Amino acid sequence: MGLMANHLFDQRSFYPLCPPSVNVNFDYTHIDQTALPVTPDILIAPSDLRYFVKSVKNSLVVNPGKLTKFNSGGTYARITVHGPRRNDIPQGGKAIPHGVPDRSVVQIAVDVNKYSFIFLFNYP
Repeated sequence: MGLMANHLFDQRSFYPLCPPSVNVNFDYTHIDQTALPVTPDILIAPSDLRYFVKSVKNSLVVNPGKLTKFNSGGTYARITVHGPRRNDIPQGGKAIPHGVPDRSVVQIAVDVNKYSFIFLFNYP
């Protein structure tokens, strides 16, 4: 999944295969809506794969998994982003790197048979 996020950032499009295959029915009038002009600070990409948290190209990529799985609960993510420390902010209004992955705490909560427990992913 981290490799998929890396490809997503490289091709700068939410559409997984750009340009699409000739066999795919795709409406090109809306292709501009799939553009990813900048790398996001946080990308939440749920999938059927196992939950994970990774830093890809200075972006925090979170796969919270599925909220429900058959008759039991699934997984979800709690993301806390702390502000930069006062010492890290330069004087004079100069731009600073955002550093969101370094200032974030991601908790993946798992609900199994009505008993909840939380995996802590302290990133980094």
